[in-house]
Amino acid sequence: MTRDHALIRKKAGHHDNEVIWIGKITIALLQTTPLHVFTCTTLYILSQVSMLAAILLPWKLLMIMATENYPWMIPEALRVFSERELVVMLGITAFFAFIIYAICEVLIGSVCSRGSTFILDKNQKMGLFNGHREQASLLYRRFLRAVATVFTVGFIITGLIYIYPNMLLSLVSYLLTGLTVTIFQKRNALKIILSFLTPEMKTTIWWGAGFFYAVFWLMADYWRGMLPSLATAFIALLLVRQAIVLIFPVYGTYSTFIKQRKKVNALFLSDIPWHPESITDDKFMELIEPTRRETWLNALLHRHYDITEDVTIISCRTSNAGKLASLITSASTKNQSDRAFFVKLFHSSSKDSALHEKAILEVLPKNWLTPHFYGVHKVEDHLCHVFEWPSQAGWMSASTRSKMLPEIRTKLLALELPDELVSRYERSRLHLSDRLELITWDVLVSISPKSSLNECLQLQRYWPKICNMVRSQPKQVVIPGIHQHLTGNVNNKPIIYNWTRWSWEPIGAGWPLDTTEDEFKKALNTASTHRKYLAPQNVKNAKSMALLYEFERRFNNKNYTDAIKLTTPVHEAIKDCKLL
Repeated sequence: MTRDHALIRKKAGHHDNEVIWIGKITIALLQTTPLHVFTCTTLYILSQVSMLAAILLPWKLLMIMATENYPWMIPEALRVFSERELVVMLGITAFFAFIIYAICEVLIGSVCSRGSTFILDKNQKMGLFNGHREQASLLYRRFLRAVATVFTVGFIITGLIYIYPNMLLSLVSYLLTGLTVTIFQKRNALKIILSFLTPEMKTTIWWGAGFFYAVFWLMADYWRGMLPSLATAFIALLLVRQAIVLIFPVYGTYSTFIKQRKKVNALFLSDIPWHPESITDDKFMELIEPTRRETWLNALLHRHYDITEDVTIISCRTSNAGKLASLITSASTKNQSDRAFFVKLFHSSSKDSALHEKAILEVLPKNWLTPHFYGVHKVEDHLCHVFEWPSQAGWMSASTRSKMLPEIRTKLLALELPDELVSRYERSRLHLSDRLELITWDVLVSISPKSSLNECLQLQRYWPKICNMVRSQPKQVVIPGIHQHLTGNVNNKPIIYNWTRWSWEPIGAGWPLDTTEDEFKKALNTASTHRKYLAPQNVKNAKSMALLYEFERRFNNKNYTDAIKLTTPVHEAIKDCKLL
């Protein structure tokens, strides 16, 4: 690390613990925008008072209308008015309290927006990251509301000191308990308990438990004969409940700032540059380090596969932006024979991909382009697939794989999936025809050159008919980008170890655009020995599906220029299918 980088990290507080760093950010923002903080705090307190008034006054109004008597909390000064006059006054006051609350919230939003803009303009930074101004506004809004909440709770504590000190003790003791739980929440036992709670449940438990805790203090004072007047007890209990409800989002703001520490530094500290987040997960990558991977591989293979000796790791590679690790290992079993395994460790964020691959691996016929699949296991929070790695196995060279691709595609074409898996797939993924219906032809027509404009317009006119034709085509397994995948080689036979992105598409989809009709005819003839309904007369349809599949892929990737280049070939292929 260079001296400049070390200095930047020191300024950014990378070596500080979380509380010290939050303190530095708070001081920096208070010093930069003191007027905004004061204004927001004042408006926030006023909004909370107005909201309480808007909620409580209608209850008094109902009590008067139901009993035709003055409620016990009505001040003496208001008792000179009749019940009907008092009902009107309370109704109007409640309405205006709500209006004041709404105005305060709008003004708070304006103050937060102006404050974040002021900070960014003062820091004079450029090109931080997409949407950095919106992100700054959201973070600054959360900061101001957290500061305002702390001041509001401070006022509540001050009020309780004068009207009901015992209730203050209940509030402080409960907040200290919550702080203790927060500090120790990463301990194993507490972590397991909290993992079963959703954020909504945590919020409900927090304020619900706090409210009943305060009620128990009231009951204890009653038993000791120390209960104050009913009005005092009611107001104190209301203030405690409000403080407990308000303080919980402050912890949410604290957690958000910690998670987005680098962004907060870049947005709100003038001398700290933006350092983009790493797309890899450091904890996941630690599992692939030599000592860690040997530990979990030994534990996994000893537990499930009768391995007696420590495994030997032959190779380890990462892919998918560091979210997939592939390892080849060997070890001895109880009968002294050597076994080799191909192990794929998926990052927890790729769980869906792992399960998608598992779904097809469990139904593939034996020796059909795939090795023996042992099963799925879990390594910490990550899914792990274990395959057989035959002793004579290796990886195909790029040139060999290129020669074998026609055979691989033909085998995929001949593969019939169970109806149950097809049904699950079709309930989960859009059919090619549905994706084609989403194409916006007005965009393509508007940028189409004159040479292909007529084809674009004609395709647009017949597009619903074309989509219906696509929907009626028989389907096959497609592995996108298979020409770039590492392919296993066992006795000169191709073995596919990567099925994570398989799809069920119309026959011809995913095939190279330069595939000739004779090549399609040959593949269909071979595949029809396994799938009797495939016949050579589907050749022209298969050719059109290859073009439409690629056309939709380019459009979906917003590569409109290259999509337009396919309009003429697509037009000719559809014309050959007698649809134009």
